Amino acid sequence: MTEAASGPVTVLDTPWDAAVFGVRTAEVRLAGGQWSTEDAREDALHGALAELITNGGYDLLYGRVTPDPAVVRALRRAGFSACETQVVYTLSSRHWQPQSAGSGGIAVHPATSSDLESVVTASMGLFRYSRFHEDPEIPKALADARMVAWVRDLVARATPLLVARSSAGALIGYMFCTAGPSVQLTLGGSTPAASFLAPRFWAGVVDSLFRSGARAISAAVSAANVPMMRVYGDLRFNAVRSGVDYHWHRPGRVLGVPR
Repeated sequence: MTEAASGPVTVLDTPWDAAVFGVRTAEVRLAGGQWSTEDAREDALHGALAELITNGGYDLLYGRVTPDPAVVRALRRAGFSACETQVVYTLSSRHWQPQSAGSGGIAVHPATSSDLESVVTASMGLFRYSRFHEDPEIPKALADARMVAWVRDLVARATPLLVARSSAGALIGYMFCTAGPSVQLTLGGSTPAASFLAPRFWAGVVDSLFRSGARAISAAVSAANVPMMRVYGDLRFNAVRSGVDYHWHRPGRVLGVPR
């Protein structure tokens, strides 16, 4: 990842997304700082974004920000549009109550090499909500391809992965996560055929992680994904913060078409 700073804006090239979308992409992060007024802060952020758009050579820029009027005004002045709203949830092992999962969680286990290809296959067309699925300028096929590429990358990096299968051996769901006392649920889902088991699958994932020594679990979910927000609520997760993803597309640039 290449990172560069332009005043209050940090730019991180995202070649993995560029490879899928066929355009030059980057994530922008807007820094805090001290300004004399909110108007001065807005102007500084807008100026840095305008410079990036003019001279950066990017075709697609995106960044997730917490609700902040000055930041939002600067982004909108620069031509960014709001896409996904994301809610971050956390749960402490002290507050975990397995019985809250209703009929109990489904048993999950660490993935083996024989699970990996079925996980990649299951990810194809599985996701409906993401920063790119909720961008009206990005075709669904490209958003789907980006998620599959993410899954393949997680597999290639040997990211911890939990899976659940039915008694007949069919994949029920999978979950990539980080390791350690504070675990982040990175990416996962239940297969369409087993979608009714999603609450029990998530309960099984949470129970397995706490039994393995995790003290806290965090997860991020799109606010448009109401069923999953309900699952996290039923499992006693607490919503701790939210962020909105803002995207800018170079006018006239078509995704997936070589320069």
